[in-house]
Amino acid sequence: PGAPLPPPAPPKLDKGVYASFPVYATADELAIRSQTLVADNTLLKRVAINTEMKILEADATANPKIGQQNQWIPVKLADGTEGYTAAWLVSKAKNANAPAPGTPPAVVAVPKDAPVVKASVDGLKLRSKPDTSDATILKVLPTGAELKVLETAAEVKRKVGTMYEWLKVADVQNTQGVVAAWYVNIVSLGAAAFGPEAQRQTSGPNFSIGEILPVLLRTSEENVALRQFPYISKDTLIKRLPMESELIAIEPPDIAAGKIGQPGEWIHVRDVNENEGYVAAWCVLERPEDPIPQVSPADC
Repeated sequence: PGAPLPPPAPPKLDKGVYASFPVYATADELAIRSQTLVADNTLLKRVAINTEMKILEADATANPKIGQQNQWIPVKLADGTEGYTAAWLVSKAKNANAPAPGTPPAVVAVPKDAPVVKASVDGLKLRSKPDTSDATILKVLPTGAELKVLETAAEVKRKVGTMYEWLKVADVQNTQGVVAAWYVNIVSLGAAAFGPEAQRQTSGPNFSIGEILPVLLRTSEENVALRQFPYISKDTLIKRLPMESELIAIEPPDIAAGKIGQPGEWIHVRDVNENEGYVAAWCVLERPEDPIPQVSPADC
């Protein structure tokens, strides 16, 4: 896929006239733009909530704009970036209830029937926020990695395949973050209900930092059976899985790894939709290792 266009050059707005007070971002990921226009080609960068900005116009001009829709304020950031920001998303005081910088986002409960997408490129970055710097990379995912989307089906349909759009997702280990929507494909749109209406929610991963990570699997053929018990019977069938469906082994990693590909063995697993059961070990492969991040990763 083609790479996103580089950001526009920042305008030169500092004429030596300043307000007597700074303003602070009231929204996370507040955009700083080269023009007073919301468009892909005007985005210079995004800043965190409570970021302080110097106003590049006089009090009399800036004061009436603050908090007003469709008004823009010329600002300068601490790193020297100059641009325009939405006046309706700034205030004269910090938000005392906002989390401190670096605080990890709260883990969101994921509906059982949330939409599912999969990576269409190798090396897709799962990021902590929609920022293409190295510091935001949580994981690097292989082609075909399945992700549950923490947004509505309508948003998934709108965003997938669209440049500069980002999706909030959770992987099979419930690591949550965002991915570039132009590098994923839709697997399913889940149920219409989302959020409080969803009947069943997922739990977090059942392992902690420091423990051996669980084995991740993929089905190696079409219509692999997920069964309630480890034997073949029409009474044990929970569902059938398409080829390359992702599964997480919920038994000791050394035991699960030793069974892969072995006739007569069964592995206790959970799929991305939180269905638990057993799969025939001879019908799964270990998922490819996550690609190693490069020093200068692509903006995906």
